[in-house]
Amino acid sequence: MKKKLYALGLIIPLVFIGCDEEDGNVECDLTTHGTIVDCTGVDGCGVLVQNDIETFEVLNWAEMNFMPEDGMEICFDYNVEYDWASICMMGSMITITDCQVLE
Repeated sequence: MKKKLYALGLIIPLVFIGCDEEDGNVECDLTTHGTIVDCTGVDGCGVLVQNDIETFEVLNWAEMNFMPEDGMEICFDYNVEYDWASICMMGSMITITDCQVLE
């Protein structure tokens, strides 16, 4: 009986010390989190950014200080561009004002 209580006394604290799912997440200082998706095979599309809510067509990839790759996680701030037309039509057209690559 004492062995069982001793083992239980060792196991119960481990339940409360265990890792949360959020422990591995990298902090994002910007407003929007998304994943880069390569849609170059779709007519008129290029590299898009998707999150759980929306898809974005980025107009200013050439201004970024990194090469966008499929599956790359980023945090970003953006402005919606209402004066542009899109052939792709898979999401809102935006210009990224600030961007942070998550690793």
